Amino acid sequence: MTPEQKTAVLSLIAEGSSARAACRDNGITWGRFNEAVQDDPEFAGQYARATKIRADGQLEEIHEIADAPLEDGQTTSSGVQIASTLDQRRLQIDTRKWSMARMNARKYGEKLALGGADDLPPVKAAIDVTKLSTDAMAEILAAMGNAAPETDTGRSDGD
Repeated sequence: MTPEQKTAVLSLIAEGSSARAACRDNGITWGRFNEAVQDDPEFAGQYARATKIRADGQLEEIHEIADAPLEDGQTTSSGVQIASTLDQRRLQIDTRKWSMARMNARKYGEKLALGGADDLPPVKAAIDVTKLSTDAMAEILAAMGNAAPETDTGRSDGD
């Protein structure tokens, strides 16, 4: 890819085009584009920035779609066209949210805190063992590889 082609493709991506469409519009095959991303670290970084800019633009689009008033003529006496218009908007918004989460997962992805990651605290699980039955305590200890407690706590299975 020439430097001019790279610039043109990155500009289209940042403006909202898919990478495939940007390549097609500039006469570049998808395979050649991927080779350039793999072989040129500087271009790969520029591509990553362009996709982040595109995701931010899609967030703005979501607001525009959601806030756009229904135009005259979009309704019938039965309301069928309005429902169709609202369904179309919902689909547009959901599609953009889905793609944004894949393009920039750290910023727009679902937040699932598992712990153990560098930026998340460790997962803490607290069990109040005083409320466990003797059998439940024995199962937990067995799963941990320890022997069952030898002292009877006076609790029964029904407690």
